[in-house]
Amino acid sequence: MALHPGTTESALSEPFRQSLAQLKVHTPAQTAENLLKVIGDVTSDDNGRFLSWDGSELPW
Repeated sequence: MALHPGTTESALSEPFRQSLAQLKVHTPAQTAENLLKVIGDVTSDDNGRFLSWDGSELPW
C-alpha cells in the first residue's frame, strides 16, 4: 500500500502558495493525523492500493 499525504504546509509547498489556494492544505500535524487514521483502517485487502490522505483510492 502506498499513501499520498496530500498538500502540507512546508518549505516544499511554499513556492506554490498562489496555486494552492484551490487545494486543501494541511498543517504537518493534520497530515500526520490523517495518515495515521488511514493506516489504522487498512487491512491485508488493501495490499497494492494507492490511498489518499482521506482514505480514497487513487489511480496508479
